[in-house]
Amino acid sequence: MNTSSVRHLRASFILLAAFLTPGVLGTESQPNIVFILADDLGYGEVGFNGQNLIKTPNLDEMAKQGVVFSNFYAGAPVCGPSRATFLYGQHTGHAPIRGNPRWTVSGKPPTMNLDDMVISKELKRAGYATGIFGKWGMNEAFENQETGDGPSHPMRQGFDEFVGFNTHVEAHFHWPGYYWDGYRKVELAGGDRQKNFAQKLRYADDVFHETALYFIDRKAGDQKAGHAPFF
Repeated sequence: MNTSSVRHLRASFILLAAFLTPGVLGTESQPNIVFILADDLGYGEVGFNGQNLIKTPNLDEMAKQGVVFSNFYAGAPVCGPSRATFLYGQHTGHAPIRGNPRWTVSGKPPTMNLDDMVISKELKRAGYATGIFGKWGMNEAFENQETGDGPSHPMRQGFDEFVGFNTHVEAHFHWPGYYWDGYRKVELAGGDRQKNFAQKLRYADDVFHETALYFIDRKAGDQKAGHAPFF
């Protein structure tokens, strides 16, 4: 990971969808929550923080309409443990994931426990529908290679839906050979990453963009029928 681009803050934005459009309004006490985490994006690389050369109009508009936490500090200088501090609400002295998988002191990949208390479980306990799209990167020890299942799987950690990358290294490729849809491995270009890249068949971020919006649209529709808010 490009740790030099992680300045004082990880570029993370909490946007309360209750501030956005009437179609996604939650109850007054339980707003919908859309949390966008951009791994290793520098604080000064977005327009609403003063960037003039790189244009980020959509993020700027969301920041304008939502909530920006300007003292939201990164939990660590590399991506895995920094995400863990957000999930657990603990600094790396207490959170179990304290390094990226290839550089742990024990030499074993970090894992999560089934009974760990993380934000997704807490929100689910509070009645939220939960989904995650993109890089999870916390599920390094598969118990089943075909399904990607294990204690660190996002659907074991409080998420109802998951489309994305299970492991740290999977997320290094924007034109991958596969991604995960829940417990199903979806192959691209027959599982050939080089072919997918050469022929530009399917861009991973387009998949995550589409599935995230589909989740929001569905859950917003469910809310009109009186169902739960979403995270």
